[in-house]
Amino acid sequence: MLEVPKVRWEDVGGQASVKEQLIEAIQLPQKYPEAFERLGIKPPSGLLMIGPPGCSKTLMARAAASEAKLNFLAVKGPEFFSKWVETLKRQQGRYLQRLGLMHQQYYFSMK
Repeated sequence: MLEVPKVRWEDVGGQASVKEQLIEAIQLPQKYPEAFERLGIKPPSGLLMIGPPGCSKTLMARAAASEAKLNFLAVKGPEFFSKWVETLKRQQGRYLQRLGLMHQQYYFSMK
């Protein structure tokens, strides 16, 4: 389901350096695109977050999307992968189509 999450940075405890990196990578390019363009900096279009289960990856991704006013589509790994090629293509096509409907796209990938 596409949504603009209602999670704020205040909802995420600790992780100050990670929050700062997410703000620099996501919020600032969304807020000040003209500054990035003027400096010739191409902001990232995706992000890979790696960590063990329960370390707030999804919560931080939701907060980053919320603060930047971006849509958020939560996808669990088993929903995106299948041993059956046709099922896999259909499922990935559905998600990519839903992402394509969004005006501003930013991709989070979590491991």
